[in-house]
Amino acid sequence: WGNFVIYDLTPEPTATPTPVPTPTPTPAPTPVPTPTPEPTPVASHVLKLPVSSEMTKLQNTFSSYIELLKALFGIK
Repeated sequence: WGNFVIYDLTPEPTATPTPVPTPTPTPAPTPVPTPTPEPTPVASHVLKLPVSSEMTKLQNTFSSYIELLKALFGIK
C-alpha cells in the first residue's frame, strides 16, 4: 500500500528547436471553364402503361397488409 513510483516522462531538451520555415503562399489556380451540358435527347416513343390500376392494386394490398399487422399486434 502506498508504494507508488512516479516516473517523469517529460523528455530532456537535447538541442534548441529548429525554426520551421513558413511556406510561401502559392497563387490560386485559374478556374477551368466548365463545358456547357448537352441537351437531353427527347424519347422517340412514349410507352403508356395502366399505372393507375396497378397503383390501386398495390394500395389495396398494402392496406390489407397493414390491417393484418394491426390485428396481429393488437393495435387499434
